[in-house]
Amino acid sequence: MQRAFVSFSTDARVFPVVKDKQFVGVFLEIPFENSGTTPTKFLKQTIKRSEVGQAVPEDFFRGDYWKDDKAAVLGPKDKLYGGHIYVPAGEMDALKHRTESTEHVYIFGRATYYDVFDHTARHVTKFCYELTGFADNPVTSSPAEAIFTLCESQRYNCADSECQE
Repeated sequence: MQRAFVSFSTDARVFPVVKDKQFVGVFLEIPFENSGTTPTKFLKQTIKRSEVGQAVPEDFFRGDYWKDDKAAVLGPKDKLYGGHIYVPAGEMDALKHRTESTEHVYIFGRATYYDVFDHTARHVTKFCYELTGFADNPVTSSPAEAIFTLCESQRYNCADSECQE
C-alpha cells in the first residue's frame, strides 16, 4: 500500500470575472492531488500570490502567511482545486508587456498532512510558480490556459525532507 503523496500542478482553472458587464480580471484555481493509494489525514493547504513587481517573500513559509490554512480530505488518486487567486485585468495587461526585471506575479503555497498509517511524521509539499501570462483570452476562451514557470529556488518547490522549514 502506497502512502499519500500530495503535489501541486500548473494545470490551473481560469475563470473570467465580469462586473457590470465589464471584464475585471480572472480567478485562478490551482490543482493539488494525491498520487498515493491511501487518503491524507489532517490535510491543510494554503495558496497565495505576490503583488505585481514584488519578489517572493523570504519568510513566506513561516508565520502569518499560513494562519488561514484550509482543512481538506484528499482521497487516494484524488484531485482538488484550491486558492481562488484573483488577478485583476490591469495586472494581466502588465504581464503582456513585462520585462525580465519588473512585472512578476508569483503563486505559492503549501500542503501539510499525515498518512493514515500509525506513527508517521507530518508531510509537507511546497510550491512556487511565476505566472507569466495566458495562452488564450480568458474572456473569449473557455477554458483559458494560464502559463507558469517554476520559481528558481528548490526551497520553494520541494517535498518532505527536501524542504527547509
